[in-house]
Amino acid sequence: MLVILFGFFISAQAALLESKPESGSLKFLTTVSPSSLKITGVSEAPKGRLQVDETAAELEISGEFRFPLEKLSTGLSLRDNHLKTKYLEVGTYPEAVLTLKKQKFPKAATGSVPFEGEMTLHGKMQKVKGNAILRNGAGESSVKADFPLKLQDFAIERPAFAGLTVAEDVNVETEIFFHKTDK
Repeated sequence: MLVILFGFFISAQAALLESKPESGSLKFLTTVSPSSLKITGVSEAPKGRLQVDETAAELEISGEFRFPLEKLSTGLSLRDNHLKTKYLEVGTYPEAVLTLKKQKFPKAATGSVPFEGEMTLHGKMQKVKGNAILRNGAGESSVKADFPLKLQDFAIERPAFAGLTVAEDVNVETEIFFHKTDK
């Protein structure tokens, strides 16, 4: 569910928000068969910007975020090395990129509002759809978003090791914190 809280944007016609790379997170969540074991990969917060333009009735939001994959960790160093070298090939594809094209949201929206974007991972770009929550706090704004993806859409072989195989479907969750910038 997407809930947008617009208090941060009401005072400005346009705002450029830059991510705070020292805070936030990126998670890839999946299961492994045949055991149904859940695996979570966690990486550094993304770097990027959101452009927010305001009209009388709506907000237009666009942006781009880069997620570093080299520091992706699942909690087991052997599995991490295998995932990053054989499947994600981070030496060739060191980051994932989420691009949000201009999308319009009603200012008064307080319900479920989806977002659409393009994800580039493993050298392949695919459209993604998900949900997000925009929040404004004291001196800081944040976005929590989640969206599903399929490994085959990005030409990533399903990771397998010691008789266990990762599911085709992966859920991506991210939390990004922002500060306002004039650039």
